[in-house]
Amino acid sequence: MLLTGSRMLSEHGQDGYLVRLAGSVDEVDPGEWDAVALAAGGSIFHSHAWHAAFEEAAPGSVTAAHLLAYQGRKLTGICPAYLTHDCPRLAYAFSLGLPRDLDIRGPILLAHSLASLSGGPLVLPGHQAASRAIDAGLRLAAGDLGAWCYGYANIRPGPFSGWLLAQGYATAEVAIDYVVTNSWTTTADYWAAMRSRRRQSLRGARQRSLAGGLQVTAEPPEPAAAITLIHQLLEAKGSPADLLPARFLEVVLRNLAPYERSILARDAEGTPRAVFTGWRFGDHQAMWLAGLAGDRSSPFEPYHAMLAELVETAIREGVRTIDLGRANGDIKRRYGARSAPLLLGLRSGRRDLDALLHLWCADLQRRNYAVLNGLETASRCC
Repeated sequence: MLLTGSRMLSEHGQDGYLVRLAGSVDEVDPGEWDAVALAAGGSIFHSHAWHAAFEEAAPGSVTAAHLLAYQGRKLTGICPAYLTHDCPRLAYAFSLGLPRDLDIRGPILLAHSLASLSGGPLVLPGHQAASRAIDAGLRLAAGDLGAWCYGYANIRPGPFSGWLLAQGYATAEVAIDYVVTNSWTTTADYWAAMRSRRRQSLRGARQRSLAGGLQVTAEPPEPAAAITLIHQLLEAKGSPADLLPARFLEVVLRNLAPYERSILARDAEGTPRAVFTGWRFGDHQAMWLAGLAGDRSSPFEPYHAMLAELVETAIREGVRTIDLGRANGDIKRRYGARSAPLLLGLRSGRRDLDALLHLWCADLQRRNYAVLNGLETASRCC
């Protein structure tokens, strides 16, 4: 389902930013969209290709409602957003418990999805006011589209999240992401920067896997094999496949093939045993999902060899930041990753509902803190 047509929503600030509501990412030239995303330091999850895939086959039921900020005819900001009628991850979050009087009937206008590793608006350098214009547009669009609340999913702590707090948004830390900032020129520099005991331990774990016949390479996986491995890992964690339906994964892997930077592990016979799916967008590489054959005795048997190959390949290619995704933080920190909280921010525009949203977000954050690697490690998230 798409919005019919697009329209101007708001004008904000002395610079006169205009915000347009777009019913599909295809209303914007891919080069123009991606130029803003790249200039603003965005990842693959803000790319035109990702949102074309999400519009085609998103889990649940969503309607594209993207916010675009212009100064004159120049596109200065993008904020992918979806009128969300049903989302498996959001439904799970609501199922954990709601304040008694919080009525959640109807859709939410969300920018943009808990399935990604980043969300919210991106604006060109020097156009920070465009973010505030986009937020004003999001509020107006929520009213026009009949959303009972609106907000942002998986934004990072920073000036914008602080500004949202000042505006009265209810916020919660719902997951932990793990990011390596590449400050090394060569892979030798990377290993040399580690404490000797850790370096020996990680190299030893890698060598044991390789000596057992494991073959680890940086290459695109065959889509059917990757989807099977991803679903096997979901099953092992007790998560349902509808969290990441096969159709959604097929479309994502197809659309993002030009950006492919996955890591694949095969056994001695050449059969795929594990996969890290990931893509490079500008200077940022994001590893989105892991997959693992369900008949292995040790789930971490290929893990160290794959992480080492991933980081070494990214360093050789000059990637600036390597997003290792969620979960397994203890291991990822050993490879140089740092924790990066992911925030959910919601607002309704009504005092009574906003008070209840604050209560719900506070409870959601407490639950997140109670789980070592965040909400995604619970039964319905990955």
